[in-house]
Amino acid sequence: MSQMLKNVGRGSFYLTLESLTVVVSGLLYSIVVLRWLGPGWFGILSLALSLVGLASVATGNFEIYLERHAAEFETRGQSLRLLRAHLWALALKAVLGFVAGLVLLRLAPWLEAQYGFEKLGLLVTLLVSLVVFDGFGTTGRATLYGLQQFSWIAALALLQHAVKLVAVTVLWLTGRGPTSLALTISGLAMLHGLLAGGVAFAVAWNRAKAARRDGTDTSPPESATAILRDMFRYCLPLLGARAAFISGQNLSRVVLGKFFPAEALGLFSFAFQTVERFVGLVYAVPSSILPSLTQLVARGETERMRRLLDKSFRLVATLACGLSFMVFVFAEEITRLLGGERYLPAVTILRVLALVPWVRTAQQPLTMGFYALRKTGTVLVLALLKFLTEMGSYILLIPVLGLAGAAWANLAGAVVAFAGALVFMSGALADGGRHRRAVMAKSGALVALGAVSALALHGVGLDWRILFAVKLLAFVPAFALLVVLLDLVTRDDLSRAQAVEIRVPWMSFLRDRVIRLGLWAEGSIGRLRPPTLATAEGH
Repeated sequence: MSQMLKNVGRGSFYLTLESLTVVVSGLLYSIVVLRWLGPGWFGILSLALSLVGLASVATGNFEIYLERHAAEFETRGQSLRLLRAHLWALALKAVLGFVAGLVLLRLAPWLEAQYGFEKLGLLVTLLVSLVVFDGFGTTGRATLYGLQQFSWIAALALLQHAVKLVAVTVLWLTGRGPTSLALTISGLAMLHGLLAGGVAFAVAWNRAKAARRDGTDTSPPESATAILRDMFRYCLPLLGARAAFISGQNLSRVVLGKFFPAEALGLFSFAFQTVERFVGLVYAVPSSILPSLTQLVARGETERMRRLLDKSFRLVATLACGLSFMVFVFAEEITRLLGGERYLPAVTILRVLALVPWVRTAQQPLTMGFYALRKTGTVLVLALLKFLTEMGSYILLIPVLGLAGAAWANLAGAVVAFAGALVFMSGALADGGRHRRAVMAKSGALVALGAVSALALHGVGLDWRILFAVKLLAFVPAFALLVVLLDLVTRDDLSRAQAVEIRVPWMSFLRDRVIRLGLWAEGSIGRLRPPTLATAEGH
């Protein structure tokens, strides 16, 4: 278990670094683009990206097979089998992406006529390469992820987003329009896809070549039909889940675009994308546990798998709670920083959407557990449950609440799916799920406390600068104190984080200072803490 936790810790660090790169560069990107385009053009561009995102469903989800099975093949010494699977997954996605791209090109003029937004068809046309080259980036990242090559994933993300930020800044300063931005996004997606695919192929090829040379490869002599049959058996249930998830992520803007002007669509897109940028940072931890969970399942070590899952669930739920807490409390300040006063009408929407990560992100470790246990049908059921709840809520709430109704619909879908995930995982592990329910009760209390306190403070009517100072000095320390008091973060968590090897001096220095502060706080209030959750995790 110790080595597994080290792998998870190393993976969490590099995936968090990747996500942090995405968040920081994304926020800087948003500051430029939001102020450059304004709510109107930003809404049209967001709609074009949503339509392209829906089209990407047609490329399939064969990379999911690599995420789960790369770790299993490596554990069993089947490097050549992994290389074959990687090439077949890439071939399938490339062909499907090409066909989907052609269909989208034909539909572009019709889509512009349906919505009546200027240049929508042109923007969709320029963004088609995101669909065509989707397979290169996704299969490349999935293979690197399954082989736990997290440093490569982080490096590629850092390169892509640094170049993207520079390019967008240059376009803004030179007075270019949204079409130039769409073309830049498209070109950078192509470049990243080719790089990620090339690196992943090189890593898989070198491992297969070394194993064959040393005579250590145990890959079975299977035909292409056998590989594809196993791939389709695993991926098809999850394709429905992926389609439901991507549709849920994009349909809100697709639906709103038919009933609201471009400015209103831009306000909702701003709030939605702001939350999504922060969510990506928290997703790093649950994503990093899948290879280790898969290895434990492959070895038949169910109890160790449960303990690792519960520990990860507690940490991710706490991170998700902190994300929802901070975005809700500082919603107005975030809006002023990123978009300026023109986007202030989106603050209410942002506050509602800020509650979504608390449950949606906390569900991710459970989803990784279902993947490892090969319960892909469960993932499909949960995704459909979320999708149907969200779509039904759109119909009921948008006519009554307007733009805010779409935000509440998003929250309703996330809550229903998460409740189902808790029930299904309790049945899969036969442990009752008491520990996970206790974690959610405590984290939920923190989110509710932050939301009520923030709304009460804003009701006083003080200047936003004064409110920001008060919240920064009072809310943030209070949250950190309550997290330790409720034992949502333990001394064991901090000690293991301190043991993760970091070769970059300044990162190691910063990590050590933060952890020392955490250990001091944990020791200072240890007597006030209730019975630890670590006991429930079996440690």
